[in-house]
Amino acid sequence: MGAARAWPRLLAAFVGIAALAAVWVPRTAFAATVSCQPGSGPPCQQAFFQIDKTTGKVVAAVAIPGGNHEGADYDGVDCQTGGSGRCFLAADHAGFLLMTFTPFTCGDPKTDQTAIGSSASSTIDAIAFDKANGKLYAVIGSQLKVVDQSTGAMTDTSSWLGVASGASGSEELTHVTAMTLDPATGNLFGVEARSSRPSVLFKIDAATGGVMHDSFGAGLDYVEIAPDGGRTDVYGIVVSGGTMYATMSLNDSDPHLATINRASGETSDIGSEGVTLVEGLTTDSTGNLYALSGSGGAVIRTLPCPTPTVPAPVVAPAKATAAPATEVLGLQSGKPADPSKPILPVTGADTMPMLALAAACLLLGAGALKLSKRQKAEE
Repeated sequence: MGAARAWPRLLAAFVGIAALAAVWVPRTAFAATVSCQPGSGPPCQQAFFQIDKTTGKVVAAVAIPGGNHEGADYDGVDCQTGGSGRCFLAADHAGFLLMTFTPFTCGDPKTDQTAIGSSASSTIDAIAFDKANGKLYAVIGSQLKVVDQSTGAMTDTSSWLGVASGASGSEELTHVTAMTLDPATGNLFGVEARSSRPSVLFKIDAATGGVMHDSFGAGLDYVEIAPDGGRTDVYGIVVSGGTMYATMSLNDSDPHLATINRASGETSDIGSEGVTLVEGLTTDSTGNLYALSGSGGAVIRTLPCPTPTVPAPVVAPAKATAAPATEVLGLQSGKPADPSKPILPVTGADTMPMLALAAACLLLGAGALKLSKRQKAEE
């Protein structure tokens, strides 16, 4: 009988839970189903990061219009335009964008975006700007192109990237994931992805678009980029202050900032960037590093912003010398944080006995004595 009476209650509870499940949709599921294209606004936002060179950490960010899936987010970025706060961005299928921003602060950084031309028909993963000749380059597949900065139209260079030779054999250059120009030397570097194998670093002849043969020695057109703690995915490179920096990940996760030896491909880890995915590393004229969140982290909710460090108060050292008796008589002693019974200077009729005691102690060598009288507690 007890079980029979309990059954209707159990059934009602089950129906209630089912009804709640029908209307409750996790936020992550919502984010996955929303179709976000560049320029569509919240919740379709991507992050533009500033990265600390010494720690590798993302230290500030600002939201820009971006997609939440591959093909609709910005992957390529270059801020080496000569002026601070001005960058080119390239989306996979949405063409190019010229972005300007005010210096990063943890308050409210501002950006302005201007579209360049219309949508592109191909994916654009890597771009590079040459301040010397004013040209903006993009790589699509195995072809280096020159971008018209007014219309977004792309013109092919005369050659394909071609086939590069190196220590692990010949590699057809068809999947360039990162590119940058070294302003000091004029060298245009590219990175070819090779799935689970280490990526390779090579040089591009900007005039023809072909790989520069023998760049690393006789018969060596590339060097392998050594994995950084197992990370082989190189999604951004930039030369800043004579050093090549790279953002490296493992299976689209746990990105780290590292340095790459441009002659040997050896890497040195700097540290975790602390976000889901980072792509398109770049620098500006001041030497600051910037990057973009990848499609795995394109829809952002909270921008990373470190808590300001409050300096510790400076406490002046105590005087080593004793104060004269006349000064001591005018000081308050005790804890200043306890105002209930303040300690006051000696005053009134009690002054003479206390002065006599002070004089006696000084004659006996007791040194300075802090004299005070507690105020009577209220009746």
